[in-house]
Amino acid sequence: MWINDVDDQFFNSLPQVGLNTSGAPPNADAGLDIDFANKGLLIPRVALTGTTNASPMSAHVAGMMVYNTATTADVTPGFYFDNGTKWVPSIPPVIPPAICYTGMEAPGQLFPLASQDKFSS
Repeated sequence: MWINDVDDQFFNSLPQVGLNTSGAPPNADAGLDIDFANKGLLIPRVALTGTTNASPMSAHVAGMMVYNTATTADVTPGFYFDNGTKWVPSIPPVIPPAICYTGMEAPGQLFPLASQDKFSS
C-alpha cells in the first residue's frame, strides 16, 4: 500500500496492493490486484506528440502504458506502450472486414476467402 504524506513522500508499507470491495487479499504474485465485478481500469490519458518523442513524459520508460488522445505526427488516439526508446501502438492496424484469411496460407502468402466460403461448426 502506498501512503502519501504531507511532504509528498511515498512509503511502501506492503509488497502488494489489492483494490476490491470484498476485502480479499491481493494475489501474492501481483504488485497491483484490481478486482471489481462492475468497474473497469481507466488508463492515464495523455496527448503524445510522436512515437520518438517522450513528451509529455520527461523520458522514455520501458513498460509505460498510456491512452493517447492526440492525432498528430505519427500517433493517433489509442493505447500505446513505451519500449524504452519510443511509443508503440498496443494494437496493430485492423485488417479491413471485407478481407478474411483461411489460416492455411503458405509461409509469406495470404489467400483471401471467397464470399461464398462457409465454415461449419
